[in-house]
Amino acid sequence: MWISEIGWQAGAVGPQGVATNLQNSLQAISNNNNVTNVQWFTLQDWPGVDWGLLDQNGNPRPAFSAFQQAADKFN
Repeated sequence: MWISEIGWQAGAVGPQGVATNLQNSLQAISNNNNVTNVQWFTLQDWPGVDWGLLDQNGNPRPAFSAFQQAADKFN
């Protein structure tokens, strides 16, 4: 099974909320042997959209390092 897109809007849950949700979700997914692929919705924001691991100017949000840490566990 593939999970085609996960992500949270920073404006809705806050930057730390995105990081926490990312960590919790990837932990739960890693415990499911049926999931073979997970895609984050978008790497960087664009005008009017705040779903990225990076803000519109390319600055990392807390979720960016959480994503890197999680990715290291899958390698």
